[in-house]
Parts: sequence; C-alpha cells; structure tokens
Amino acid sequence: MKPLRTSSSKNTDAPAHNGRLDAAWADRVVQRVQGALRETLETCPPKAQTATGLARWLDLRVPLCHRLIAGSRMRSSPPEVIAALPGVEGLHILLGALKQAGLTDKQLAKAQTAVQELDDLVASAGGSQRRLIDALRAAQSEAANQGELPLSQQARLAAFDQLASVLGCSTQGVVGVRIYYPSAQPHFAGDLDVIAAIGRVGFQRQSAAMPLVLSLSIEGDKSAAQDAQACLIPQFCTQPLPTVTLDPREQATLAIIDAAHERTSAVDIFAGPFRATHAVERENETPHLCSNIIANSPTRWILQDIFVPRDWCTPLRCEAGAYVHGALGRLRGDLSKRWFDRLPISLTPGMLGRGLRNTASERHPRQTEVCEWLFANAGLNPNDFVGYRLEVSLPVMSVQHVLHCTPDT
Repeated sequence: MKPLRTSSSKNTDAPAHNGRLDAAWADRVVQRVQGALRETLETCPPKAQTATGLARWLDLRVPLCHRLIAGSRMRSSPPEVIAALPGVEGLHILLGALKQAGLTDKQLAKAQTAVQELDDLVASAGGSQRRLIDALRAAQSEAANQGELPLSQQARLAAFDQLASVLGCSTQGVVGVRIYYPSAQPHFAGDLDVIAAIGRVGFQRQSAAMPLVLSLSIEGDKSAAQDAQACLIPQFCTQPLPTVTLDPREQATLAIIDAAHERTSAVDIFAGPFRATHAVERENETPHLCSNIIANSPTRWILQDIFVPRDWCTPLRCEAGAYVHGALGRLRGDLSKRWFDRLPISLTPGMLGRGLRNTASERHPRQTEVCEWLFANAGLNPNDFVGYRLEVSLPVMSVQHVLHCTPDT
C-alpha cells in the first residue's frame, strides 16, 4: 500500500497571510474543485464508487479515498469543504493513482487544473491549509456580525434606479410557483413533471407612448402556442387584460406585447398553468432538480415557491445560487459542475414545510391564493407536498436565481 502524505501541515513555517483573503475567489475555487473531482470520479468503474472500492482499485488507504469522495460531495461552506478534502499533496497522490489506473490525461485535466488553483489559494494564505481555513472562517464570522453588507445593498439599489431610468420600466416583484409531482411516464425512478404559474407584480412604464412589452419563460410548454391569450390568469391580472403573443423565435417565451395599451400605472400580470415533463435530471444515479427564475427588468424582489412530493428523495437538501444567464442556457443537473458561471451572491432558501400554512408573504399578499389556485388546477393535495421558498431583495437583472434540490447524502 502506498504511503499517505497530506498537506495540512505544508509550509507551516511560511509567513501568515496579512492581506484580505478574497472570499468570493475561495468560493469559486471550492466549487471548481468539487465539480472537477466529482466529474473525474464518475469516470471510474462502478466497483470504485465507494471509499473502500476506490482504495482497493488504486491501492491507497481507505481514509484518503473517503475524504476525497465525502469532500467532493458535501454541500457546505468553503472552509468546511477544504477541511473535509485531502490536502493538495493528497489530491495529487490520488490523481497520480487514477492515471496509473488507466484514466487519460484528458479525463484528469479538469481535476488537475482545479487542484492547482486550490494550491494557489492555499499559497495566498501563507502556504498552509490550516491558515486558509482559519482565514475563511474569520471572514465568515465578520460577515455574519455585519449582516447584509450595506455597500452591496447600496450598489444594487443604485443599479435598480439607474437601469429603471435608462430602460424606462421597472417591476416591483417577480413571482413564481412550481409544483413538481410524480411523472406520468417516468424515465427513471423519482422522475417528476411540473406545473407552474408565473407573474410580474407592479410592472410600470415611464410613458404611455411606449408599448407594453413583457416576456415570461414558460419552460417549454408547447400547449401555450395554441392560444397564448388564454395563458393569462384573469383574477390575478390588472384589468383590462393586455394582448398576448407567443415569441415565434423561442417557444419557451410568452411575450406580452400591446402597443395600444395606454396604462402607465403599475400593472400585475400572471400567466399559467404551464406544464412540462421530466423536470428531473439524473447524473451518476443521483437525481437533481433545478428551478430557475430570472428578473428580465429592473426588479425590487423575487419570490419563488416550489413544492415537491413529501417522500421524494428524503432526506432532501435544498440550496440556492445565482448564475450567469448566457449561451449555456438554463441550469440543469449537478450544479457543482457549473462553478465557472456561479456568481458571488449569497442566497439562502427557506423551508415552507408541509402544505400551504406558511405561504403568506408580506411582499406579495396574494401568494397563498396563487398557490391554492395552482394546486386546485393540478388536482393535487397540498398536504402531500413540502414547500421551499427563495426570496431575493434587489436581484441582479438577467441572472438565473436557482433552487437546487438533491438527496442529502
């Protein structure tokens, strides 16, 4: 059996890091390392998917392989993940063993680059993994004592005011409700279909000379193309209803375009129900559910509620993150592999619990009504579901705000 070396005490005589550690960089590095390691482990044979099996296959010690697997899969803060993973030297030993076992340079390239970046991060803290962990925990403690960073909120508010002035429109809130229920024709065990209602609260234009233009993502519900006007939910919309057309370029976008609409006061627009099948992505036998919401105009808040069956993937872990909305499209599957377009914006989901008893919202007083309407339309009992909520104050425009659900391993 090969000897085990770690880097937890590497360069302990190096000078302590005196500068301010870039916590956003650290978070990005940890995301990249986890994503790359998990992707590499997926290329290993089935017999090597456990710590004992991997240790036998690579002729390494079980504790080292256990730290690799556990650290790559755990969902926690950067210092906890770094503490759980093997040190940089331990990771190099593992990558070397994987190469000797038959993995190609191409299969190992992402992991090798990520580990090198982790090494650079350790060096930035004085060359010691322990000093890096202590520095990150200190940064966490400082942020917790300060609460929401005033400068961050001020910057977002300034961006909202400036964009609203430049674009000539703004929205009070973006609302989404999605119910995921067992698929009628599942592709695999745990597959879910989805029914959704979406809306914009307090959408306002600066001038009546501007046409009313608003787009809503309908997540590929092809039935909407048959009668786009019927997609509006009259009881939640401001009257009179605007004209609705479906964007011919992309069938997943409901475009509300009405050049004759003279109202310049704020309007509420809700649409649904929209349905889509096979909402769950499965990677390496692990199901992943991603629910995205985007503010496509200057917006003061986002409110998204999702509901999943009570017995789906218990115990369940629900996380939230903000990601670039670009050429790679909607987020799917294991989000640790999308480390490269995750933004340093802290989001924390809330748990609504069973049924609808906790769905009331000060921001949107009719949120419970929307949830009740959607469950009734779907013919589903709310008490058979557990809800999660994402609230974002002054969201960044055109950024994917994502709730990600997966089994808590």
